[in-house]
Amino acid sequence: MAEQTLVDYIKANHHTGFSEHEIRDQLRQAGWDEWAIEEAFAEARGNATAPHNIDSGQSSKNFFGRHGKTIIIILIILVLLPLLGYSGYLLLNKSNQPPTNQSASQTQSKAATSTQSAMGQVQKTAADAASSRDLARLSDVQKLQTALAIYYQKNKQYPKNLGDLVNAGTLTATPTDPKTNESYVYAPLGNPPSFYSISFLLETDVGTLKSGLQVVSSEAPLQSDAIRRQQELVKGAITTARTDVLKITDLSKLPFYPKEEVTVDISSSAGIGLTSARLLVNNLDLLDKTQPYEFRFTAPIQPGQYEVKIFGFDINGGGYAASTTLTVIAPR
Repeated sequence: MAEQTLVDYIKANHHTGFSEHEIRDQLRQAGWDEWAIEEAFAEARGNATAPHNIDSGQSSKNFFGRHGKTIIIILIILVLLPLLGYSGYLLLNKSNQPPTNQSASQTQSKAATSTQSAMGQVQKTAADAASSRDLARLSDVQKLQTALAIYYQKNKQYPKNLGDLVNAGTLTATPTDPKTNESYVYAPLGNPPSFYSISFLLETDVGTLKSGLQVVSSEAPLQSDAIRRQQELVKGAITTARTDVLKITDLSKLPFYPKEEVTVDISSSAGIGLTSARLLVNNLDLLDKTQPYEFRFTAPIQPGQYEVKIFGFDINGGGYAASTTLTVIAPR
């Protein structure tokens, strides 16, 4: 049984002058499948008795030739007048738009939402895993720095390789990167070695460290504990931080349109020297290590209110927080 909405639509639009090809195209764009369209056309052909009926294989002249004047009068009263009235109503309400296949649209919408949710969950899981690996790398490098310092105190020089730390009993095992299982790159400098450097990669921004290649040395060791505290502040694990230090742009004063450029300036109160600033909004995570601190980004596509979190860090690893609200409105 064909969808009656489709049958009525086909009859009315054909009567107002639209071709079968045009009607089919509109229905396809509205989400109706070929089977439903063909079934509706078949029923429309079988039921349409007006002179403008859809291609039935017989001309209107032969049709009326086989029936008497009585039939013609009945057709005019029962069919033509209602159809004309219905067509006029449809035209008045821009009826040339086909009925939407709500079932198909809802199914597609649910599928898209489900896919987006699944993709978002996969991305979050991957980001959490990467962040966990980065914290493990910081812990590994801290262990190496501590072991190297102990080795130097005993031997007045640094080892030629990390294996010497294990041989000396300073380490039980040489730590390896949690993703590649490769040893961290250790480079002794001097003969005998009186300096060293350790190189490693970060997958994400951690505290004041930006993702990518990191190099620490005997002269500039990694402040692992401070970096961890900074990261805990950013992630919300630490909720007690001074909020009266940072001075930031108040984004709540005016709304923004989707994709409009947003600028946030950060400064600090007197006596507090910042070494870096970090901004979080929606899925955006930005780090600035150069004064003056300023962030530029585009507003989210979806209208709504977004919390913009700002963090500042000083030379001792101390962290400060501030926030403002970004309002995005739909274009008129």
